[in-house]
Amino acid sequence: MVGIIGFGKMGEAIGLSLKSNFGEEVGVFDVDGKRRRLAEEKGLTVFSDNAELVSSSEIVILAVKPQVIECVADEIRGRLDGKLVVSIAAGVSCEKLKKILGIDRVVRVMPNTPALVSEGAVAVSFCGSFSEEERQTVLRLLSALGRTFEVPEGYMDAV
Repeated sequence: MVGIIGFGKMGEAIGLSLKSNFGEEVGVFDVDGKRRRLAEEKGLTVFSDNAELVSSSEIVILAVKPQVIECVADEIRGRLDGKLVVSIAAGVSCEKLKKILGIDRVVRVMPNTPALVSEGAVAVSFCGSFSEEERQTVLRLLSALGRTFEVPEGYMDAV
């Protein structure tokens, strides 16, 4: 299962694209009850909290605003071993993500607005050690949002 923490506009676009393009099982959690109900109406699995979502997911996508990333990290730290963790939190570096999440690898992603209709350009940085299979899995999933481009992490803020 792909778990998405945060079901705002971009979280919604990712979840629905993964489900419709690849038939992925997608689970979500959002603090906003209206957003959880919308996810349920769209046929996604809704979890009661972030910890439950993470324990049920192989891939965890952090689709939250940068100002709440540390609060989310506090809820899921220690539960991410063996999981692929992908963050779309703008401006939050790989080093910061690894530190606050307590992990040694993370994928940092910068989608753009056209990704909402699967026509985006998606910059991707792999920070840490990933197998070729893991890299291809992430790139395949992100291709649901549009074209993907690997970018050195040092350039992500410019993206």
